Amino acid sequence: MIKTIFLFTVIGNFIGIQPGFCQFKNYNTESEFIYPGTIKLLDGEVIIGNLNYIFVSGVVTNIVDTITYGAEQVLFFELKDEESQSKQQFYSLPYDVNNSGRNGAVFFEVLHENKQVAILSRHYVETKQRKRRVGAAVNGVGGFIPMNQRKEKVFQEIYIATKTGQIWPYLKVRKSTSIQYSLKQHAEYSENRKYEESKTDKEVSNYRITNDKVISDLCGRYYDDVQDFRVENNYQLNRVEDLILILDYYADIK
Repeated sequence: MIKTIFLFTVIGNFIGIQPGFCQFKNYNTESEFIYPGTIKLLDGEVIIGNLNYIFVSGVVTNIVDTITYGAEQVLFFELKDEESQSKQQFYSLPYDVNNSGRNGAVFFEVLHENKQVAILSRHYVETKQRKRRVGAAVNGVGGFIPMNQRKEKVFQEIYIATKTGQIWPYLKVRKSTSIQYSLKQHAEYSENRKYEESKTDKEVSNYRITNDKVISDLCGRYYDDVQDFRVENNYQLNRVEDLILILDYYADIK
């Protein structure tokens, strides 16, 4: 059974946490990306070591003993980048990923938190597959072979979480370094395939808003004040950095 502990209770009070060292990158698609860190399990055990987190499979691994932990076993884990002296924090939270009506344990990265809301992030893979024919006919004679075309896209989604336990998806962007599988009948995602980190370093994320009502529903009677603040400062709701400032203002006036 998943232990349902909401974010604000679990984290305590680390208001003002700054975005981590790789939050906008596909850094955690490769097993070679290893960082020192800490895992706290639901039973209270604390594990310190070199960790690898791969979002595709949704597991974090302590590479010293090669033990792998899923979100249903973990309260939170933290990764540290010693070079930049920054860190990322991931919490296991109840969320209905597939809109099935049932919550499951899901890892979210905490980008920011204030006394009213938290801004979370999650990467995931979407797969589309279609059948097509390839080849060429010669003098009207066949040559076309039925093949499966498979395309896998990596997305990053930004969520707004409230103190009452709601987690609203708000922004979404496709990562340009996604691998496309085509004309391979049995192609499947492989964690051994390499994403190019050099590309993601320079990648600019142009988020799109997926639900226009989130901010107004969240702010309620404070919405007009928040809108005035946003317009006055020319902040954009589809920029994570601006969204943090807007929601901090909302928290201050509520």
